[in-house]
Amino acid sequence: MPTNEQVIEQLRKVQDPELRRNLVTLNMVKDVVVSKGKVHVHVELTTPACPLKDRIAQDVRAAGGARGGRASDRGVQRPGARNQPRGG
Repeated sequence: MPTNEQVIEQLRKVQDPELRRNLVTLNMVKDVVVSKGKVHVHVELTTPACPLKDRIAQDVRAAGGARGGRASDRGVQRPGARNQPRGG
């Protein structure tokens, strides 16, 4: 199982496609939880209507799973959506 630090290090390889900087440097990674064989990453997008949300989620899943464990993209959200119900 990877540690939180290892996951964050892997996420440094994930670039915001428009800004061309990694998600960690852009402070878009808000939380990382490694538990029971799964990696959960909360990423907050830079804009509510981010057209590249699916691509970022795919890249996060790939990076999170690169060192073992199963990655989840449940945390890829638009700004301000952290406390809203999923799908809302």
